[in-house]
Amino acid sequence: MGRFFLHNQKNEAAKDYLVNAINLYEDSIKMTPKRTIRQIDAMRLYGELIAGDKLYNEAQEIYAKALSKYEAYTAQKGIYPSPVVGKLYANYGDISYFIAGDYDEALDAYEHAVRELNNSPSIQYKMGYIYYQKENYSDAMKAMTLAYSEKPNDKNLLYGFGNVLFKYTNYFAAQAYYERLMELLEAEKIRKGIIFPQTRVDHAEFVEDYMHTSNNLAVVLNRIAVQNGDSNKNGRALSLFGESTRAWDALNRNPETMIRAKTINLAYANIQNMVKPRSAFVPEIYSDIPKTLENEKILQQTEDR
Repeated sequence: MGRFFLHNQKNEAAKDYLVNAINLYEDSIKMTPKRTIRQIDAMRLYGELIAGDKLYNEAQEIYAKALSKYEAYTAQKGIYPSPVVGKLYANYGDISYFIAGDYDEALDAYEHAVRELNNSPSIQYKMGYIYYQKENYSDAMKAMTLAYSEKPNDKNLLYGFGNVLFKYTNYFAAQAYYERLMELLEAEKIRKGIIFPQTRVDHAEFVEDYMHTSNNLAVVLNRIAVQNGDSNKNGRALSLFGESTRAWDALNRNPETMIRAKTINLAYANIQNMVKPRSAFVPEIYSDIPKTLENEKILQQTEDR
């Protein structure tokens, strides 16, 4: 019944039935593997409802209790890996990842989720993100490769993977991912037609993505050109830096006065380095990467009022 109410979005009724189910299992004299998994799943679903109300500390306590029950049971009796438990570990990890910012705890939870047959591209990408933050680019590459095998056209993944490969100094591979992302962005630009970044949030997000990607691809082309003396790549890099600068200008120019912002953007600084090669500044990428794949839910604290 709890699942029925969940399916019909009657959350309060679902909570009551799930709590009742949890208590019934608690009173059960003999807990079999099947009953144990069912109780854990009821606790997981209840925790998700609590998390949906942004009561993340309470939700994580419920997840922790469910995991303790599972680990205590498996210490005595064997249970085959279960996607139900994998989802539970992932839920626990998400609160550590998004809310607490405890990447070590999140990574440990995600690794357990994978062992429990919840090896989704979403989890692999988040593991890759954590490794990237830790500057462990080798393991970040492995995780993102697994995510890419199932989500080859995810724009957040293409951008994040390109950055990982850049930091790993594999510039040719980084170029391939940025190039593919630019293809997708160019197609999106055509679909959108006239773009209004000052008045439409989705257009502003697109222009920002275009600005970041064109700059990063330009930096990679410049690094390759420096290595092998390919002047064509340097010429294209200058063109892409120009595209990135125009995108930045579109985001930051005052729409009423049309006056440009006084701050200097990264692509412009990169151009100055290329035309003044003795400069101490080295062309650099936008290094921040998205925390999730495209269109995934991000847990957020309740806004202060």
